[in-house]
Amino acid sequence: MMLAVNELYGLLLVAHIVFALLSIVNLLVMRTGGHKIAKGAELASLSQTFRPGIPWGLRNVHMIFVTGILMIVVGGNDVSFSQLWVQTALLSYVLAAGHLEARLVPEIGRLSRDIQQGQVPPALVGKKFIFSIDIVLGLIGIGLIAMVTQL
Repeated sequence: MMLAVNELYGLLLVAHIVFALLSIVNLLVMRTGGHKIAKGAELASLSQTFRPGIPWGLRNVHMIFVTGILMIVVGGNDVSFSQLWVQTALLSYVLAAGHLEARLVPEIGRLSRDIQQGQVPPALVGKKFIFSIDIVLGLIGIGLIAMVTQL
């Protein structure tokens, strides 16, 4: 496993890992919100997790992609788009980001709006929300496994 091709690559690798960890933590926080809904939590508890506005913390996922591409660019001959592990990681990002932006972010917006208007979502909505987050977490996990093992 290549740890550092050069200093810039090493810095990008650290940033890549930090953004991945931030993404996972943000998704896990939102997942606890889904559990609250599924368990029938009170409105006050839900309003702490589902606040109005755009969930920018979840968009750290996109920085995983940006730092990954930059790592490929500065990695020289040791890292390239032709490697299976790079292709796997890129595909998992595209699928995770697509699901995040097409399903998860709009759902968070709807849940936040409803909760701020005093409506407690049904338990089934919480369960579906958890499943949606699990999809993104699973895809990030696939990318992580591809990167660590370098297929």
